[in-house]
Amino acid sequence: MRWLGRGFIAVLLLLIVYAAWPLLGLKRLADTIETRNAAEFTELLDISEIKRSLAAQLVRAHLKLTGKDKSLSPMATNFAVQAGIAVADSYVVEIVRAEALIDLLKQARTETFSGQGGNLWSLGLPNLRNARKLLAAEYRGRNFYLRIPLSADLKDSYRLHLRLADWKWKLAGVELPEEVQMRLAREFQIWLTSR
Repeated sequence: MRWLGRGFIAVLLLLIVYAAWPLLGLKRLADTIETRNAAEFTELLDISEIKRSLAAQLVRAHLKLTGKDKSLSPMATNFAVQAGIAVADSYVVEIVRAEALIDLLKQARTETFSGQGGNLWSLGLPNLRNARKLLAAEYRGRNFYLRIPLSADLKDSYRLHLRLADWKWKLAGVELPEEVQMRLAREFQIWLTSR
């Protein structure tokens, strides 16, 4: 009977570690952002996935900015986004540079998960609404999704996608708030006209 109790405790501990593991990966990512360690930060990125994620958002925002999204059918919009991704690739490469991506994620206040400048209280965990948002993170096998900052409304939050690769959690995507998408689309439009 004693072995059953120990087995239950061992399984419970494994489940807790499994649930906390992506948050530890996020903390490591936040630490590199806080210290601006570009070399270590780059090791924690899935560059091709981040480029694809940002390029699609940028092109959709550009279509919206120019008003072309209203005249296109959903299928035509998908074709336009796919074609636009190829055009936007060299611009997105600039955004995905370690320093530029660190600056972009600093706006998301990722450092609240870091051990450096942030602490538990900066997460706003005494606020039950924020704790619920942390518990509402999506965990699907090798993929983990979390909106940050926890205290932000849905329209102002960044949705991070971490993927487990080689036993490390790597940033595989960032869903930007609409305001940031539109700012990047305006910068992209200027970049296009200057070429």
